[in-house]
Amino acid sequence: MRKRYLLFTCVLLAAMLIVGACGQKSTEKKEIPLSENKTINEGFPLTIEDALGNTVTLAKKPEKVAVISGQLIDLFCSLGGSTICSVTLDELTAAKDTAGQLPVIGSTSAPDLVKIIDLQPDLVIAEFGLQNDMVFMLQQSNIPVIALNLEGEENKKKTVKILKEVAGIKS
Repeated sequence: MRKRYLLFTCVLLAAMLIVGACGQKSTEKKEIPLSENKTINEGFPLTIEDALGNTVTLAKKPEKVAVISGQLIDLFCSLGGSTICSVTLDELTAAKDTAGQLPVIGSTSAPDLVKIIDLQPDLVIAEFGLQNDMVFMLQQSNIPVIALNLEGEENKKKTVKILKEVAGIKS
């Protein structure tokens, strides 16, 4: 009986040591070399004035960008950017393969505010004119949002420049 108790105690102690060793977190900190960190946030902080005259300052490159317009999703993705959501597939042309796999927040003309907020974006990119009311509602929810205008050649050039900057792509 005493041998069984001793054997049981040794097995239990060994199991506790194994489980305890597996659960320890490493205290070693990994450092990102300065050159890599500079590349990630090169061009930031970035201050953007949108088509509504609102100013948004991004301290660092946004990791979670929610583009809520079909035309802007196509353009942003074609420039190398990535979005965390999509609109209905029939509104997409070029980005159907990539954006088609993402959560749908509704249509360009009627995006779902709750779905957008639930995604917790670092930045929302909306379409000027059609989504001006949505811009205001997102601002009221303390979510950084910019409205970009796709009408006219000068506005398109400005929009492309802003989208590249947000994506961290050099022109």
